Amino acid sequence: MGKKRRAMDERAKKARRAEIITAAFTLLQDTEDYDAVTMARIAKEAGVAKGTLYLYFETKEELFMEAMGDAIGDWFETWIEQIEALPSPASNEDVVHVMAALSDDPMLGLLFTKAYTTIEPNISAEVATRFKRRLRDNLLPLGELLERKLEVLSEPGDGFRFLMCINAVFLGVHQLTTPAPAAKKALQAIDLAMFRLDFVTEFTTICCAILRGWR
Repeated sequence: MGKKRRAMDERAKKARRAEIITAAFTLLQDTEDYDAVTMARIAKEAGVAKGTLYLYFETKEELFMEAMGDAIGDWFETWIEQIEALPSPASNEDVVHVMAALSDDPMLGLLFTKAYTTIEPNISAEVATRFKRRLRDNLLPLGELLERKLEVLSEPGDGFRFLMCINAVFLGVHQLTTPAPAAKKALQAIDLAMFRLDFVTEFTTICCAILRGWR
């Protein structure tokens, strides 16, 4: 009975944790403003007392770092599934197109941007280590798959290095293609049309250029 009860309690905790993370993502999607998503609002959205949140996460930053870990796992799983379905070897363009289409997610872009500027500076080393290990465990299989699919990534570790490169591309292109409201309004002017950039187009162009110049 003791083991069964502990198992049930563990399942309940995982379910509650998932509900809290879902509530945080829902609020972030609705507001598109990380600073406006407070622990109090997350608790209300999740239907729990604010104190309950702190049984699972010490801070909002820890909550969102854990949420990112979950999201990245799902994200990379889809990448692997779709890239696996491509011929071997695959063309640079086909692989990058899959990556670009699945990266065009405003919430992931917002979270990744906040991860470096706001979240990571405000979490403990323990939380950061746990997140980096989860990230590593997702990146390594994807990197190995890219080495099998892309002839240009011919050396062990090239896939991981390429993923590190496109992480920087993702952050930069996301910021360029999702301007703040005032800037977005300004870009409606005809003479500023050259600043209206499409994420998939720019991400694809840059990543293909990186692969062409890999060696």
